[in-house]
Amino acid sequence: PAWEHTFESETIRSLVNYIRELCNCKAL
Repeated sequence: PAWEHTFESETIRSLVNYIRELCNCKAL
């Protein structure tokens, strides 16, 4: 179904944002 694809995109986006935050913290 289409909602599965949307859920996947949202999950990936959340993971990317989370990883970015971790990288920013390490950079500081």
